[in-house]
Amino acid sequence: AARVVATDMALTRSLAIRERQNVSLVADESGLTYAIRNANGDTLAVRSLDSSSDFAVDSLNVLAAGDSITFNSRGLLLTAVARVDVGRASGDRQVQVNGVGRARIIKP
Repeated sequence: AARVVATDMALTRSLAIRERQNVSLVADESGLTYAIRNANGDTLAVRSLDSSSDFAVDSLNVLAAGDSITFNSRGLLLTAVARVDVGRASGDRQVQVNGVGRARIIKP
């Protein structure tokens, strides 16, 4: 599940560069889902991590304002760093993204 989130972060960054506008990964933590949206509000992709998913998690926590992580048209984060915590019974993982958009998975 953490790899899927990291891959979707890379997708969000790529779409921001390709579309030459801000693109955000916006989470619905209680629903265990997130959407990738452009600056116009268009939904470009949706991912569900609930029990019906192959990548089911028990918890999803985006540690950023508004539960969203935004990349600008140059692929840079609008904040210095961002983090998504993914919780499962088998263990928790963190997906950390630095200012230039590189994501890495760590075990807390």
